Amino acid sequence: MSFLFSPTLVSKNPLKCLGMTEQIRHSLYQFFAWIQPAELWLFKHINQIWTTDWMNDFFPSMTDLHKQSWFFYVFPILILLIVFKKYRVHSMTIIVSLGLCLAWNDFTGGRVKRSIQRPRPFQSIEVTGAIQRSPASENSSFYSNHSSNNFAMAAFMSFFMPVISLLFYAIAFLVGYSRIYNGVHYPSDVIFGALVGIMWGRSFAHVASQFLTAELRNRVWKENAVKSKSPETHAHSKVFRSRD
Repeated sequence: MSFLFSPTLVSKNPLKCLGMTEQIRHSLYQFFAWIQPAELWLFKHINQIWTTDWMNDFFPSMTDLHKQSWFFYVFPILILLIVFKKYRVHSMTIIVSLGLCLAWNDFTGGRVKRSIQRPRPFQSIEVTGAIQRSPASENSSFYSNHSSNNFAMAAFMSFFMPVISLLFYAIAFLVGYSRIYNGVHYPSDVIFGALVGIMWGRSFAHVASQFLTAELRNRVWKENAVKSKSPETHAHSKVFRSRD
């Protein structure tokens, strides 16, 4: 069995809390073994080769940005101000929905970690050569809650504030990258966490939009449609408008 997913470190709980079967768990074991060569190559390059002195200082701070006192107090206030400026009386609906989204995302990620108990890269240092640059609990590598939570916020906020979506996704990407750079997650942990976060972020955003007024909801959907519309789609829409 691959060192990336040791059965001796897996809980006796067969993922019943998530309704997952033994067959699915076995498939996960096979998946980690299948991607092991490529994953090791990418992990070693990010963690040990593509490094600089300033990155060694930057990414340990970036990985726990939410624990920095200035960020912990300033960032939520900025979010509140930005949302309130655009949505006014409906801002609390969006803020509460964001809080519920992050709480649910973090909760489900924690359950997956405790059920799967994938060893961290630094627990197999003789194979990975991992350089650990930030603290992390053992046997909770899959999947990255740091990555998942930040991408959930990015997906949620970009739905309501598409004009600054790049900023949120840039922060999420840097946090996710830092988890690999710091030697506490494999690339697949970060990628899967990001996908789960985006799924929950968009889902909660869609539900939250239903509590807005019809006019405001239509405006939000229109902004998202304009953002995602490709030049080809835009050309087709112009043709259809000319036929009306």
